[in-house]
Amino acid sequence: MKTLLRVLQYLRPYRLLVFGTFLSAGLTTAFELIPPWLIKVLIDDVIQAGRTEFLSWVFLALGAAFLFRNLSASMRIRMNNGLEQQVVHDLHVQVFGALQRLSISFFENRPTGEVMSRVLNDTEHMQRIFVDGL
Repeated sequence: MKTLLRVLQYLRPYRLLVFGTFLSAGLTTAFELIPPWLIKVLIDDVIQAGRTEFLSWVFLALGAAFLFRNLSASMRIRMNNGLEQQVVHDLHVQVFGALQRLSISFFENRPTGEVMSRVLNDTEHMQRIFVDGL
């Protein structure tokens, strides 16, 4: 739990993007629920009842539902990617700042490639948390 709270502190400056990401995810889910209901209406109320005058309206509503679902999913992906990139940038700045405050003896005892590899791999793992977790 403590680790999760430490990770969530990086999201604090980007509350609006986090809210937008979750709102877009909720809208995407809501729009995904519309097509099954419209297909039920199509079968029960239009085809079986013989009311073909509503056929074009149901197909139009299906198209609109798929369009809005894709738009909200696209917005969620764009906002999440922007959030991810900003958080990873903040992580890099913080880690490189901490590295610059270390003593010379720290770097004398470790190969530079090992230090850089560790920094980049750890921030990549944090990036995966934000991408896959959110």
